[in-house]
Amino acid sequence: MAEGSKKVNIFDPSTGKTSPEPLLEIFKFIPAKVVHFRVFATSHDHDRELALAAEKALGFPLNEAITTNV
Repeated sequence: MAEGSKKVNIFDPSTGKTSPEPLLEIFKFIPAKVVHFRVFATSHDHDRELALAAEKALGFPLNEAITTNV
């Protein structure tokens, strides 16, 4: 963020062109915090219940969590 006034060349494969973009604009779309965790079990019999319990324990309601890779 200290170099937020810098510009970075971004390649657009659809147009084949490169254009300078402000670094601060690019940083706006990077999550400030990402949490990655795993829950291990001996079977998949209770996957949903384990996922809900893990999310509840970590304070992430299911409807507010991003469920895909970010």
